[in-house]
Amino acid sequence: MKLILKMNDIKNNDSWGKYMIWACIIVLLIMVVAYIVISCSFSDMAKRGQFGDMFGALNALFSGLAFAGLIITIRQQHIDLDYQWQTVKQTNDEMERQTKEFEFQNRTLKRQQFDNTFFELLRMLQSIVGSLELNVEYSLNGAMSSQNVKGKFVFQELYIQRDDKMLQGSSHISDSFVKEIELSTPDEVLARNEYKFLYHYFRFVYRILKFVDETPLLKTTEDRYGYVSFLRSTFSNYETAIIFYNCLTDVGKLHFKSLAERYALFDNIDEKLITSNFGKELFAESAFKFRRILNITDFCFRMRAVSEGEYQWQLDFKLKAVNADIKIDTIQLLNKQNFWTDDKGKDHNYLNLIELLKDDNIFDIAKLNDSEFMIKGQTWYKNHELDVNGIILEEGNGVLLTCADLTYSTHIMRDYDPMPKDGWSIIIQDTYGNSYATSLQLDILGKESGYFA
Repeated sequence: MKLILKMNDIKNNDSWGKYMIWACIIVLLIMVVAYIVISCSFSDMAKRGQFGDMFGALNALFSGLAFAGLIITIRQQHIDLDYQWQTVKQTNDEMERQTKEFEFQNRTLKRQQFDNTFFELLRMLQSIVGSLELNVEYSLNGAMSSQNVKGKFVFQELYIQRDDKMLQGSSHISDSFVKEIELSTPDEVLARNEYKFLYHYFRFVYRILKFVDETPLLKTTEDRYGYVSFLRSTFSNYETAIIFYNCLTDVGKLHFKSLAERYALFDNIDEKLITSNFGKELFAESAFKFRRILNITDFCFRMRAVSEGEYQWQLDFKLKAVNADIKIDTIQLLNKQNFWTDDKGKDHNYLNLIELLKDDNIFDIAKLNDSEFMIKGQTWYKNHELDVNGIILEEGNGVLLTCADLTYSTHIMRDYDPMPKDGWSIIIQDTYGNSYATSLQLDILGKESGYFA
């Protein structure tokens, strides 16, 4: 719109220049006609001179017209340059738009390529599972018989209770996988011949996880978790259980286990298939449930009594988002008991922190007296106020926040209760409805007796 208006201005200026040019032409024509008339009317040069002196003022007019012509020329050049600049600017804006569009298309194309590769890997995994084959020999009415098991049924056959059965590659009558784990270790069991045919399968599952984990096209762990969920949905219960124990082998602990914990690979695992001596406690909680995490650290809570019922306080804390980008909804200072009374006489055990300071250590209640706290506090909020709802934490990034205020303790009429010393905590809720809490230790500045309980 601005460019259109500017171009219209250029056109208007150009029209004005044309009018000036036509004025000069008319003046020149008048001069020519005047010369012809004078030449014809006065043959004597002296008389012509006398007559011309009567119009000496015209010389100034013509000089002015010449100067005006110069100005017109300069202005026309300015208009031309302005037009050229606008054209260049328009070209640059178009190039920038095209560049952004190209970058978007490029990201979209790369994401499509990633998706195609990922789902092709899933297809290949299913092909590997479909090619699995297990021969089971068993005794039937005193005679040996055999059964050929294929695909996902292989994992089930490996896991179920087997009496008087022998798996291919084994040199002994096999127990169930669970029973063997209970009597031995995951390393010893999976190292036996009858389980070695699964090595290729384990490596391929790990490679898919690694492919998702290392891609730069997915911004957050939560984004990558979505793809791991697709992978996990292809596992049977028995398949998941055997992968569970593969992560507990010496090799699995090095890399596989950490990826399983990062992306909740064992979410909704059938706990009946897990032994008591090698159970869930060997994994981090994140292996079984993916959660957005907000770490609350470096907290410092200080308060001092100014007078009966009147308290100045400051709370400093650091927030760091884990697994996802997190947008803050509310931050509350909480106590187990009521600690302040509102204007309507209602007691509360929590205080909403609405205005904070971000990444600043200037304000320090310990270095300010009562009056300085109020004066500098007002200036501080005026210059550095941050709305809680405007806090967005990117995964892996932290932010230092500070909140300071004056609060009156609970009271009836003019009788004020002491402020509680213990039972403090901070509770933060994100826009997804998740709550994060941590306990606070109150540091009392100045007088305490009678003011805190």
